[in-house]
Amino acid sequence: PRGRIVMLTGISSHHLNNSRDAAVYLPPGYDSSDHRYPVVYVQDGQNLFDPQTAFNGVDWQLGQTADRLIAAGEMQPAIVVGIYNPPNRMEEYTSQADLYGRFLAEELKPQIDARFRTRASAAQTALLGSSLGGLVSAYLAFSRPDVFSRAAGMSISLPWGGGAFLRHAALAPLPQPLPKLWLDRGELEKL
Repeated sequence: PRGRIVMLTGISSHHLNNSRDAAVYLPPGYDSSDHRYPVVYVQDGQNLFDPQTAFNGVDWQLGQTADRLIAAGEMQPAIVVGIYNPPNRMEEYTSQADLYGRFLAEELKPQIDARFRTRASAAQTALLGSSLGGLVSAYLAFSRPDVFSRAAGMSISLPWGGGAFLRHAALAPLPQPLPKLWLDRGELEKL
């Protein structure tokens, strides 16, 4: 069995004063059951499923990978929301991170929860991204634990802003509950 992708177009944000598309992966069995699913919000969503929209024409093949892992029992079925980025990606993922977090928590997530059978609690809601998308994912897990309980930052851009996220994480009070994080970087990447 395979999951399917639903495209959402023109999702507007009053917080960011723009709009964007999102690709929503629904896991195998979604259409033939009444189950509710955890949700993973992934930054740079145009890179996840389709080489025609992906940077340099190479997508993450996230749908095929999720199908395979779910079939093997290695991954719990989940809804994946691939959030496309606008031209000002760098600003949204860095200096506008709090506004971007408000867009996710107050504008996008309520639409996803209303349209799809989600498990809407923070305990069932995660963030994922790479590079600056990983950085904003980790930041929002710390700053919005009421909405997101976990995040993964792959090839995370920790050096951005002279290590601003690391300083923020070291100086800010620890959120409660403490989010679960996965952060990775290649050994040739410098801090």
